[in-house]
Amino acid sequence: MKRLFQVHRLRRTESLDGFWDFLPDRKDHGRREQWHRTFPSRFERMAVPGCWDSLPEYYDYHGKAWYRRSLHVPVRCNLLLTFEGFGGLATLWFDGKPAGRSVLTAMPFEVLLKSVAPGSHHVVIEINNSKPLETVFPAYGCDWFHYGGIVRSAEMALLGDLCIRELRAHYTLEGRNIRLAPEVVIENLSRRKLRDELILELNGVDVARIPVLLPPSATAVIRHELPPRALALWSPDSPALHILRAQCAGDDLADRTGFRSLAARNGRIILNGEPLKLLGVNRHDEYGDCGWAVPPDMLRRDFQLIRDLGCNAVRCHYPITALGMDFCDEMGLLFWSEIPFYARWPKVVGRTEYLALAEQALESMVRRDCNRPSVFLWSVQNESATNIPEGARAAARLVRKVRALDPTRPIGYASNHGVADKGLRSVDVIGINSYPGWYDEARFTPWPEMLAGIRAKLDHMGRPGVPILITETGAAGLYGDRSFEDRKWSEPFQARLLEQHLRTLLPHKDVAGVFIWQFADIRTIREYWRNRPGTFNNKGLLDRFRRPKESYWRVQEMYRSYRQQ
Repeated sequence: MKRLFQVHRLRRTESLDGFWDFLPDRKDHGRREQWHRTFPSRFERMAVPGCWDSLPEYYDYHGKAWYRRSLHVPVRCNLLLTFEGFGGLATLWFDGKPAGRSVLTAMPFEVLLKSVAPGSHHVVIEINNSKPLETVFPAYGCDWFHYGGIVRSAEMALLGDLCIRELRAHYTLEGRNIRLAPEVVIENLSRRKLRDELILELNGVDVARIPVLLPPSATAVIRHELPPRALALWSPDSPALHILRAQCAGDDLADRTGFRSLAARNGRIILNGEPLKLLGVNRHDEYGDCGWAVPPDMLRRDFQLIRDLGCNAVRCHYPITALGMDFCDEMGLLFWSEIPFYARWPKVVGRTEYLALAEQALESMVRRDCNRPSVFLWSVQNESATNIPEGARAAARLVRKVRALDPTRPIGYASNHGVADKGLRSVDVIGINSYPGWYDEARFTPWPEMLAGIRAKLDHMGRPGVPILITETGAAGLYGDRSFEDRKWSEPFQARLLEQHLRTLLPHKDVAGVFIWQFADIRTIREYWRNRPGTFNNKGLLDRFRRPKESYWRVQEMYRSYRQQ
């Protein structure tokens, strides 16, 4: 996978990015004709990573499509296939036999194949992003486009009998020192007992050697506490990073982390003992006509533009690519990490099966990004039906799940219900989505009144110190519409309304941070055409090709000025 550091020195890996055989299945013939066994000869080519919706002939195609590529395995080994994310429900076959099924859109998926013979093999994947599909997470209907395809990078790894599956950097701060306790998950893939040595390395230096004995087909979790040591802390202004590596029996795994203290109390986000006002934007992992397959150079440029804007924080409705998170770690951008649980509809929010998918998504998100210093909060949902009892109970269930996975970070969600929200008791941070002056100019609740109501509700609940973040606010502006009139959809209107909001929110004592909706325009679903010109959400400070609107410069001036104060 594309990363900003070397993940493996010993493990042999090979990228599966490139052009795969591709065939749309408009009439649902693939299963009946067993394309997973005999792929039709009339196929096309499709880029991986890539979104089929980026091509004119499939611009709004929702349905099934099939991918195939051959692999060459040089020696008998265990084969690990890793996909960073699919657009839709993905079913995978290896040499014609079922090998796995992914139900989580744009989230990591692994397939482990044991004792694969040397020679040529074939991987076939059916991807289904049909609109009414309820067995995939998230369900269709979110206010962003549901792209189809192998939308993120793919990789295969050749493994021996022992595999390092996970590496977690547990730590505590003791004054200026860090007490690090790495946790390593090792799996014995063979049918014999294995004995070896686990080597832990920090910043290129061996720090521990631990004997390992694994029974056949067993998995071991090894946690080893290291002596305290003085290490630089991570912060937005000084994002110090450290590389932790585990090595055992010819396999290795590295991750990059940073050390900082983090808390949500006294109405503020506290980083390294100091309150920090979050100045942020919402950004979808999408660019131009590429959809979710964002080119690496454009990804880097996005985060540079966000830093230049004066931001210290970013939010997205779903986990972004690992490379994107690497940029956040490196550039000192705090990240609100959220699963795509966008269940506005009561019939969805109360479904046991759908909540189980959400819990699976939480596990995937936390497992991948638990070591990242940039992640300051786990979010369990956005704009769900938390104004009804079923929604509040669902939120509490998801909060309990993520707290069991990682008790070290605050937990929250973004709500568009204001004081009517019934789930606020379960979270550490309150996220408020509101668009005064845009959707409801004739009857909106002014910010001071709304914030006073939420703070009074928290006080009544006995939770006066819970921070309030404005997780969405903004207005749309069409790039190039620079009218003299102060009217909706023009660049001047968007800039003026954002300035008005920021002048109220940035100095407000009850606001711990602001995330503007949004960094750049994105494509959305056809059903929203009535208030999404061109089926694009045009609330970006930049258009989808990153051309700045007037609002970009206005927000930059206000964010930079606030930081200087």
